[in-house]
Amino acid sequence: MNTPNIPQQRTQIETRLKTLTNPILKDILGQYNQPKAGVKATLQARLITLVNDAIAHNNHKQFEDLRYMVTNGGKLPPSSSNPLASSNNSTPVSPSPHGHMPSAGYAGRPSLAPLGGQRNYGHTSKIQVDSRQARD
Repeated sequence: MNTPNIPQQRTQIETRLKTLTNPILKDILGQYNQPKAGVKATLQARLITLVNDAIAHNNHKQFEDLRYMVTNGGKLPPSSSNPLASSNNSTPVSPSPHGHMPSAGYAGRPSLAPLGGQRNYGHTSKIQVDSRQARD
């Protein structure tokens, strides 16, 4: 079985990119700290640029990792947990856009809802006000 050459593999990657959904494209871009905003064509173009850069800089590992992720629906290659991770498999933490490191317990997600399932965001909806008046 012959392994396709780089131009053939690049064509296969580009063809496969066209079949991936936006969430998968964004996941792959996220592995390379690339912007994840934009329409599908923009996301695809960013990934094609990453593939072309890997070829231009003779970065075989990046090329193979990208090929694997595109071919396998965004799944990470079995040899690494993060394509950008160093040899000790640590994932670098980037400072926030405001220049400071994120706190240890904050993952950018809202906290759990209070008991009873009600969230209080500092305002009361009209429905809650009307239901309270109905009880009074």
